[in-house]
Amino acid sequence: GVCPACRKGQEAHRRKDEEGRLRRLSSRLGTSRYAFGRCPCLSALAGGDSATGSWAAEFPQHAALFVPGGVGENLAIAGMVEADNCIGDVHAIGSALLQACQPRQPCFKFALRFENNRLPKAMVRSGRSGWYYRVLQTGTVSAGDTVMLHARPNPDFPFVRLLAVINHGDASSKDLARMADMPGLAGQWQAHARQVLQQGRNAP
Repeated sequence: GVCPACRKGQEAHRRKDEEGRLRRLSSRLGTSRYAFGRCPCLSALAGGDSATGSWAAEFPQHAALFVPGGVGENLAIAGMVEADNCIGDVHAIGSALLQACQPRQPCFKFALRFENNRLPKAMVRSGRSGWYYRVLQTGTVSAGDTVMLHARPNPDFPFVRLLAVINHGDASSKDLARMADMPGLAGQWQAHARQVLQQGRNAP
């Protein structure tokens, strides 16, 4: 068998290789032609160059890394912010149909890339974390493609409302009931809403 010290070294080496792969991937995405195929979920950062520019202004020491694709997004979208969307919005981009199903939640990989533990929390506090797309129809997207609203199944539930629920726990029973079976919302948040509602019913 492998001794504990060797196993620990192998795991550290594997993590380093994985982080390097993620960095190389994020440097390519957002600037080149990208074909949607097997990936069931893609991430988008709103604002395009203006978004990365605003982050660079807030964290000038990392300005060189704040470029399209630099924070792990697959798509950098200019002229659109979180407040422009509702949960479940379907966007036609190129020949693909993509559905905004949940906010992005930056993890430790974001902090590792920038070597700054403050950045994930700063992104959550700002509400400028972007969103995840569910791929409804595979296709090809190129830089400069227009983002067209194809369908809006939940016009009564803006994306910023879900941000408040997820990031700050600001959920009413009405919000939770709506989320429990909301078309287009990521399944994990539907299940979470149902669980919280059930716990409330079972409370003494």
